[in-house]
Amino acid sequence: MKKILIFIGLALLLLSCKKEDILKIHLWHQMEPAKEPLLKELVAEFIEKNPEIEVIVLHKGTEELRTGYQAAAAFTGGGPELVYGPSDNLGAFEVMKLKNSDKSIIMPDKSCVYGGIEGMMNQFKLVIDGVKVPEGEHYGAFEAANGELGFYIVSDGSGTPYKVKVRPPSFYHIAAYPKIIENYQVADAIMTLGSLNIIAGEMDR
Repeated sequence: MKKILIFIGLALLLLSCKKEDILKIHLWHQMEPAKEPLLKELVAEFIEKNPEIEVIVLHKGTEELRTGYQAAAAFTGGGPELVYGPSDNLGAFEVMKLKNSDKSIIMPDKSCVYGGIEGMMNQFKLVIDGVKVPEGEHYGAFEAANGELGFYIVSDGSGTPYKVKVRPPSFYHIAAYPKIIENYQVADAIMTLGSLNIIAGEMDR
């Protein structure tokens, strides 16, 4: 009897994986009120062309977005699939080529990973081999706690980037520090350095 119940439970779990026909994409954004209508228009257009994909749009403040993403990564192993900052340019979602059948770029649902060999193999391939993006380069930045935090990434077409360069805020703050304290007293120099809120790890170049 116990073996039968276990078998039924596993069968129900596998069936729940098969029913995940609708792909859910979580989009967090910090768009200004003037840009939000354009975002809604693009989402509606994308959903109309891709009825098998559900887009969940949430507006997040800077601190809420940062802590929310950290919490999602820590407790669920993931986070939003798309994040738009206030300075990002909006464009048609079709360029992302997000399709339900494209398992080479989309992580499977956790229930499928734990309940089926196909989902587990899919996750292992994505984690080990990475997502293969076209050759090229891209720079993206957003407003972090101390200023602009940017990432310059060069792809050679493989699953791992050829080059990654981080543009940390504190590195540029400390570069301006000698000019800021010029002709000031030592006490002023100490107070000024404290007001810049320098993060030492960002200056390890």
